[in-house]
Amino acid sequence: PSGNGARGEPEPGGHSSSLVPTDDRETPPPDLRTFEDIVEHARGHRDLMLVMELENHVRPVSFAPGRIEFEPAPGASSDLPARLARLLGEWTGERWQVEVTGEGGPTIRDERDRRDRELRELAMEHPMVRAAFDAFPGASIEAVRAAAGASGNDSRAEGAGGRSSGDGTRATL
Repeated sequence: PSGNGARGEPEPGGHSSSLVPTDDRETPPPDLRTFEDIVEHARGHRDLMLVMELENHVRPVSFAPGRIEFEPAPGASSDLPARLARLLGEWTGERWQVEVTGEGGPTIRDERDRRDRELRELAMEHPMVRAAFDAFPGASIEAVRAAAGASGNDSRAEGAGGRSSGDGTRATL
């Protein structure tokens, strides 16, 4: 076959081949309404260095589509604002204003660590967990994870050695 069938165009004889499908539709720009949306979009692009920097070194101050204001945490690269503005422009086709300022809130990592501490404290309040620590004085809680199918009103949480936190997360032993 000498035609362009690989592109979906007719080959001699009027037949077409679909070895490589053509799709002339453009991918719509991402809907980035929150700072967390930006982090997830970077994760989707497998830009893990950017994800790590956004989670660990950015203290958000304000966010609106097209505009981000943040305080860099210690360890943030000096080119982060320009790099972020460039990437957001590439992803959305819009110009983004990225400003560095002071008085930012906690980083995503800070928030994750705070929630983890709260879940560990919640787990430590459970009688079965306290009993386990009494029986094994050197024990420690390695992780607190969401149990499959757990919800705030999951009656299995208490009977399964876990305690529901009301948000679908349960401490398990």
